[in-house]
Amino acid sequence: MLGAVLKRLWQERRRDSAAAADALRQAREAFEAGAVVEAAAAVKQALRADPREVNAYLFRAAIAKRERRFPAAEADYRYALGLSPDSCPIRIELAAVLHQLGRFDEALQVLDDAVAIEPESVLARMNRGLMLKELARFDESERELARACATAPGDAAAQCHLASVLGDQGRDTEASAIVARVLDNDAANVDAHWTLATLDLSSGNYATGWEHYEYRLKRHDAYVRRRNLPWWRPGTETAGPLLVLAEQGLGDEIMFSSCFGDLLAQQPECLIECDARLGPLFTRSFPGARILATRDAAGRAAPEAHGAVAEIAAGSLPLYFRRRSEDFPRHQGYLCAAPERVAHWGRRLASLGPGLKVGVSWVGGSMKTRRALRSLGLAQLAPVLGSVGANFVSLQYTPCEGDIASFAGATGIAVHHWPDALADYDETAALVSALDLVISVTTSIVHLTGALGKPAWVMVPTVAEWRYARAGSSMPWYPSVRLYRQVVLGDWEPVVEAIRSDLQGLIVRTGRSDS
Repeated sequence: MLGAVLKRLWQERRRDSAAAADALRQAREAFEAGAVVEAAAAVKQALRADPREVNAYLFRAAIAKRERRFPAAEADYRYALGLSPDSCPIRIELAAVLHQLGRFDEALQVLDDAVAIEPESVLARMNRGLMLKELARFDESERELARACATAPGDAAAQCHLASVLGDQGRDTEASAIVARVLDNDAANVDAHWTLATLDLSSGNYATGWEHYEYRLKRHDAYVRRRNLPWWRPGTETAGPLLVLAEQGLGDEIMFSSCFGDLLAQQPECLIECDARLGPLFTRSFPGARILATRDAAGRAAPEAHGAVAEIAAGSLPLYFRRRSEDFPRHQGYLCAAPERVAHWGRRLASLGPGLKVGVSWVGGSMKTRRALRSLGLAQLAPVLGSVGANFVSLQYTPCEGDIASFAGATGIAVHHWPDALADYDETAALVSALDLVISVTTSIVHLTGALGKPAWVMVPTVAEWRYARAGSSMPWYPSVRLYRQVVLGDWEPVVEAIRSDLQGLIVRTGRSDS
């Protein structure tokens, strides 16, 4: 559908050219019908008729945004802003694109200008509050979202966003009360259920949390691409294979795959979609299933080609198999690395000399998934990396060779980096299986290590995803994982010191010291 901001601009702008107006009507109809090619052609026609028609640039930007061509969308929004410099709605759209590009500071400045133009704009203030949240300025975010709620008490989206930022600060009771009021007025509100899902799952209220989590399937940015097959539930008899839909990121796929054993016990014939990088690992680990190793929509075969007669999303399996803390199995690993490759990496690790072999990852996520909050620099990890009696190997998937070289030059401490182990996820699994320990920030390596049953010590920020819970040192999904929680936002020093101390103790207990 056409965005609210674009609709408002459509209503506000007067057109000087009848030909441009006619072309834009065609563009609007095509755009709302999802006919992007036809919409783009109509926009091109409108610009030929009137090169200064603001709405033509807005439509072209909207098309680029839908196709995830964000630099092109930014260019058109900026040009439109030049033609209409006092527009608050255009600034809101531009800020949304800058957010997609990970340029949060720029987006915030654009929204500052939008609020200055229209101080009572709920949409501008709500988006500004969300941008402040992305920048971990939670107090300011709360104030801005509270003002948006006061201006428009019936705006459910603003209420849910306010509840979310309260949840980020650990104020779950206040957050839940806000969401409950939203649901009193609209029992099916998707944003409210999604917010409650994150609050409940963070607190270990799994039975209700997974119920609310199902509403992710109805979100406008739904993680799951349905195939329009009948939805499977336990006890459902199928006359053919069940298709398990992959969803979300690599870590989520690994985490939800812990339920595959439970599923296969009830539904022996399963087709399991997964990221191509997980294909060999899943094929080896779940021999009773047929693995469809592709997440590329263009590369997916139609389910009928495999005989699938029903479907379920991987993230819906915990609703049936993980409703209580007791439902999480005390496993020793449910993924299996290739034995011959584990042996290969074991020999390569042995060549480093005596001492524990420890994998490290220090940067997690992307700009849009709170990288700044989840990450730290090698210099901050120096007390750990300087431990006598341990050899450290990089598990960092982001470009890091320069950082490792600079750190070695400044400290004399070596962090070994083997790109061939990280370019292939099955090789990464084998390397992790050969290590004695993994020390990591919150990233997919944690899920991989835990699913392999290997010990991992995880540095968790104060504002953690629901997967890492609100409190405690354990992670129900992975018995081998230990959490080290940050107490003060941005202060990693106590976490690093705790890990340094525990690592030294482990070196002494295992007798793996070089001294």
